[in-house]
Amino acid sequence: MKRALQLIALSVVCYVIIGQITEQRVYSNIDGTIPKVTGSPFDVSGQTCSQTDCHSGGATALTDIITSNVPASGYVPGSVYTITATLTDPNKTRFGFEMSPQTSTGALAGTVSITDAARTKFTFPSIGNKYVTHTLAGTDAPSHTASWSFNWTAPTEGTGDVTVYGCFNFTNRDSTKNGDEIHTSTLTIPENVDGVNDPIIISSLDVYPNPVASTLQLDYYLQKTGVVKIDLLDVTGKGLNELFHAQQSAGAHHSSFPVSQNVAAGSYLLRFMSGDQILTRKVLVF
Repeated sequence: MKRALQLIALSVVCYVIIGQITEQRVYSNIDGTIPKVTGSPFDVSGQTCSQTDCHSGGATALTDIITSNVPASGYVPGSVYTITATLTDPNKTRFGFEMSPQTSTGALAGTVSITDAARTKFTFPSIGNKYVTHTLAGTDAPSHTASWSFNWTAPTEGTGDVTVYGCFNFTNRDSTKNGDEIHTSTLTIPENVDGVNDPIIISSLDVYPNPVASTLQLDYYLQKTGVVKIDLLDVTGKGLNELFHAQQSAGAHHSSFPVSQNVAAGSYLLRFMSGDQILTRKVLVF
């Protein structure tokens, strides 16, 4: 009888261990991808998620998955923009991704910073902050839509066009990798050659307190007179409230905005624009 109980206990342990291994395998690195699988021609010979040990086959290219708030005239070197990826499929409830902004030679273009650590992170930071991927929490999409964003500081003058490469996993989380769909997408961002020598308008921007409970304070300095527009966005880059939009003279300015009356507690993005320059700050409301 004792031996039978021991065998039953051992079987349960094996079942749990095998189940954990299968779970990790099924979701194709549920806590982030391996690096260099965005589909860029410079990443492991153009390898995508569909060519790793987790998935096999090919990847289908899609359009309009990757977007940004870079104006049509192109990026201004040194300016900060928001890159966003949005996936929607009525039959899927878990998604994954990897993205990387690259130059025409495959080098990291500009710099990338994480704005939502709960849903995004760098893939193997030891190799440099070149690849952004999902966290475990960032894969769940019970409403069949997932969206991730990160800040991108445009590279130096003369870099030229920048391409954001992305590989995306649409998975049905059925405990097998069957039914998962791998897609690629790109976004090419031109350099604003005409305005590249324009002087920086916003030379400083301080946002406080952060986290904020009621009123948000902004201190900033304008190098020249210009139209200033301040917007509150959700973490996907969708506009929620326009806080300010008017022309202001050169010099130091201070503004304050009540935020807790208009939005629920959570993470938001504050977008500050003047001319072609855009600065983005993450704001926590509680």
